[in-house]
Amino acid sequence: MGYGQLITIDKTRRYIQVDIGTLTNKKVIDYAKVFMSQPPPFVDHSLYPISGPEDDMNLNSFFASDGWLAHVEGLLPADLVDARRTSETGDSMGEELRNLALRYLQKIQLHIRDNITFGIMRTIGSVK
Repeated sequence: MGYGQLITIDKTRRYIQVDIGTLTNKKVIDYAKVFMSQPPPFVDHSLYPISGPEDDMNLNSFFASDGWLAHVEGLLPADLVDARRTSETGDSMGEELRNLALRYLQKIQLHIRDNITFGIMRTIGSVK
């Protein structure tokens, strides 16, 4: 059993074969111990309330101008999952609200294309 090892010297690359079948020290590795000795995982931010940035200059235009951050601040991300899910048969107004939202998006798209004239915002605003 073996594998290929890449050796890079300046701009030159060489691959050499490494044969691990001839190794004499075949120590059994406790993979659980190795895993548990690793650094802890990153912080799961989904367990912390949504908050604004420390510096208001970091607000992007969507959250700042449309005021979305004020509505979601203090909620957990899990609290927002129900708000964005698709409607189910037991929902009283789900389908009607979806149809109204689609009509609104179809009408407003023309205004977006007329008023967004350059850069990435033009690309985003000109979706057909």
